[in-house]
Amino acid sequence: MIIDVHNHFVQRNFISEDWWTGWVKRRIARDAPTLPPPDLEKLKKEFVTPVHDATGERVVSGLEAAGIDMGVLLPLDFGMLIRDPETSIVEQNRRNAELARKYPHRLIAFVGLDPNRGQSALDLFETGVKEWGMRGLKLHPCAGFYVNDKCVYPFYELAQDLNVTVLTHLGTEFPPIRAKYGQPVFLDDVGCDFPRLRIIGAHVGSPWDTEAIKIASIHDNIYLDIAGRHFMLFANAGDFYRNLRMLLDILPYKLVFGTDYEFGPRERLKEYVDAVREAPRRGREHGVNFTEEEIDLLLSGNAKRALGMD
Repeated sequence: MIIDVHNHFVQRNFISEDWWTGWVKRRIARDAPTLPPPDLEKLKKEFVTPVHDATGERVVSGLEAAGIDMGVLLPLDFGMLIRDPETSIVEQNRRNAELARKYPHRLIAFVGLDPNRGQSALDLFETGVKEWGMRGLKLHPCAGFYVNDKCVYPFYELAQDLNVTVLTHLGTEFPPIRAKYGQPVFLDDVGCDFPRLRIIGAHVGSPWDTEAIKIASIHDNIYLDIAGRHFMLFANAGDFYRNLRMLLDILPYKLVFGTDYEFGPRERLKEYVDAVREAPRRGREHGVNFTEEEIDLLLSGNAKRALGMD
C-alpha cells in the first residue's frame, strides 16, 4: 500500500493571482532563466492551466495511475497575507471535503486555513471535522505566522481534542509568501506543549533539513514528509538515494511519503513513486542499500501512525 500524505486539489481561483505570479517566477528562475524578462502572463497560461482541475477528478486519476492507494488533500490559505482569492476559503474546504467523501477509499481531506482568521477559522476547522468528515488540519506558516505563535494554539488544542493530525509546511517559499516563518525550530515548542498531538512537518524542512531532522528525532509525535524530494531524484538519482538512506537511518519510523501533487512531479509522478517503491533494487545501482521493510514503513506504515489509522 502507498499513502501520499501531501496532495493538492488545485483550481486557479483557489489562490490569488499574486501567488500564481510568484509561482511562475520561481519556475522561471529554477527551470528556464531568461533575459530579457519573460512574458509573465503568457507563461502563467502555460504553467497554470495544466494544474487547474475543475472537478478534482484529475487528482484521483493521477494518484491511481501512479500506483498511489490513498492521498491526503491539503487546501492552502494565503488570503490574510496577500488577498483572498475568488473562491472563499470556506468554499475551498467544502469542495475538498466533498471530493474526499466521493472517494473515501482514495482520498482524505484536511482542513486548510490561516489561524490569523481567528474564531471564524476555528469554527471552520470544527465544522470541517465534525460535519464534513475532514480528518486533519493543514497549516502554512509562510502565510504570515510562526507555528509556535499563540494564535495557533487554540487550533492545536482543538486538533488534540478531535484526535486529528496537523500537517504544517516547513521550509522556504517564494515572494509574496514569507520564507522566514517556515523555519523548523519553532516546531519544537509545539512538540513540547502538545505531546499527544500527531504532527507532520512537510518537505523535511528544506533547506533547513538538518534542523527539521533534529526536531523530529527528539519528539515522539513529530513526523516529516519527503514531498519535494523529486527535484533531487530527477537531478541526480544517486544523490537522492544517498539522502533517503541518511533520512531513514535517523528517522526510520518518522519519515512519511509525500509528492506535493499536483504542484509536484505532475507528468513524472509515477516515475517518482516507482523510484521510491523500487529503492531496494534501484538503490543498489548507486551503492545504496534499502530493505523492503523500511520502504514499506516509508510508503504506508509510518503514515498510518501519523494519520491515526493504525
